[in-house]
Amino acid sequence: MKTTEMASATPKTWNKKNMPSDVERFEESPGKIAGLVQQLPSAAVDLVRRRRGVVMASIAALGAFGLLWYFSKRD
Repeated sequence: MKTTEMASATPKTWNKKNMPSDVERFEESPGKIAGLVQQLPSAAVDLVRRRRGVVMASIAALGAFGLLWYFSKRD
């Protein structure tokens, strides 16, 4: 490409030629998000299998805090 051609091109023209379109930019994102959503159930099951004690302790703690909150609001 000649220097005169590069100098004569406006930034707007350069962007139209070289920047990806909205379709090109945004068609990648849903694939990544969909893949993540598909992996969540298996990741949750794996977490429960490996850290069963931690998960149970967390559920028990949340239940206790929920009961405390419930009884404190009943006044």
